[in-house]
Amino acid sequence: MKAIDTGLYTVLAADAGTVMGTVTGSLRNLGVPAGAVYRMIAPQTAVLPYVVFNEQSGIGEWVFDDRAWKSTLYLVKAVGTGHSASTPSSMSDRFDTVLNDKPLTLTGWTCQRIRREQDVKYAEVSEGVIYHHIGGLYRIDVQET
Repeated sequence: MKAIDTGLYTVLAADAGTVMGTVTGSLRNLGVPAGAVYRMIAPQTAVLPYVVFNEQSGIGEWVFDDRAWKSTLYLVKAVGTGHSASTPSSMSDRFDTVLNDKPLTLTGWTCQRIRREQDVKYAEVSEGVIYHHIGGLYRIDVQET
């Protein structure tokens, strides 16, 4: 849902420096932009670690021709590399601080609630590099205004 995508991006991008913790400082010293937030998929040129979010599912209630409310489930995860998952794990902890029970500014909708429902944690190896994906599934309930 575009309104939620925009609201989530705004919150996550505004907090990217804090979400990235000390990693951002060390990357900035190298002249590398860090703390990027991407919807759906990061570009191949993205600098790790970064944040990716996307809608996983959603249900709504219609009143005549208009949707009165929608309950969506969004994946918000940090992606990082290396043998340690400490950086993406710390970033994931920060997601709760900036999202749980916090308001989202949405166009045409009012955010009723955001709450982490499940944890997401997995690793994959590609061309000898370990990628850690750590975050959560967040229930976002909105009502049309």
